[in-house]
Amino acid sequence: MKNIIKILSLFLSFTNVFSQEEGVELVSKFGLAIGINPGWVFVNLSEINSKIDDFGVDKIDNGIFTTGGSGYFYLMLVNNLRIGWTGFSGSRSSAKQVDGFDKKVIYELSSSGFSIEYSLPFIEKIGLSIGATIGWGNQQIEFHQANKDYTWDDLWAEASDTSISTNNISRIIDNDFYTITPTINIDIPVNRFAAFRLGGGYLIPFSNDWKIADERELKNVPSGLKANSFFIQTGLYVGFFAY
Repeated sequence: MKNIIKILSLFLSFTNVFSQEEGVELVSKFGLAIGINPGWVFVNLSEINSKIDDFGVDKIDNGIFTTGGSGYFYLMLVNNLRIGWTGFSGSRSSAKQVDGFDKKVIYELSSSGFSIEYSLPFIEKIGLSIGATIGWGNQQIEFHQANKDYTWDDLWAEASDTSISTNNISRIIDNDFYTITPTINIDIPVNRFAAFRLGGGYLIPFSNDWKIADERELKNVPSGLKANSFFIQTGLYVGFFAY
């Protein structure tokens, strides 16, 4: 948080110098908006793919399409500073039939949090904003293997009778984390009430603790299985824009 404040202070100082040297009166940007954010996130899935080969399905591509939304408003107490909320999620899967078994692996990633951004006042007609999102996220891995259809009674019998042996498996593991995500966004108004966005950022997670079945600790997880990821994001916003 201190680093974010230092960055914003640096840009405020630069803006003041620019204004004094050029003799330009900079008008503070203001407005509020809400929108949808299709995007693409690039995650390092090499640790998962190294096990997928043994499991028998094709490797999962590192690029994941995401959907999400966000909103913001300019905090009039500080010129050109806006705060808001943002979130996204996406998943990728790989499935194949191997030796009579239907096998599938699913990877999911989600993140959300509070955003704080500074819009550069010396850039006119569009909003070029730098900042960060401070929040939390989750990555989840599922893998399933089955060679038959189940009935309601089959499920309970298999779970209740420890003497039953089966090759049908289903596992879910997940990792909850806090995150700081530096971002840069360009908002291009169509008019006073609609705008397009193109932006990106880098998700930095804090925690590599994994759990299985949402309660038991999963040990010896590879250190490389982290949610660190670069993403690009687009957006369509409605609201009020004064750039």
